[in-house]
Amino acid sequence: MKILGLDIGDRRIGVAIVDTQVDIPSPLLTLRHNRLFVNELKKLVSQHDIKKLIVGLPLTLAGHEGEQASRVKEVVEKIKTKLDLPVILEDERLTSHTAAHRLRMVEHTRADIDAVSAAVILENWLARGR
Repeated sequence: MKILGLDIGDRRIGVAIVDTQVDIPSPLLTLRHNRLFVNELKKLVSQHDIKKLIVGLPLTLAGHEGEQASRVKEVVEKIKTKLDLPVILEDERLTSHTAAHRLRMVEHTRADIDAVSAAVILENWLARGR
């Protein structure tokens, strides 16, 4: 089964993919967070035969939901109206930091960090035993 991981930000959405037969998430791409992103996401879901979405929920360091978590939940509701897929929210605390650390030795952009962050979200979800 193939699953997409999403790191939803105000400007960009990092996307990663994993095939559960292999369990090795890979950064895929970064989408612009605009009014067309759900259509782009639909194309990716169809193209890769995706069966589930894992979306990073940006909790505070104390583990509470803040303003950004509320915005992500609004985006998730929009996604759910357009895609008939299960959507699971996964704690994404420090994923951007982890992604930046992984990319520190190579030239990269902010978009690269977003895609790697999505892969980290998938890794965390897989590590928790799904």
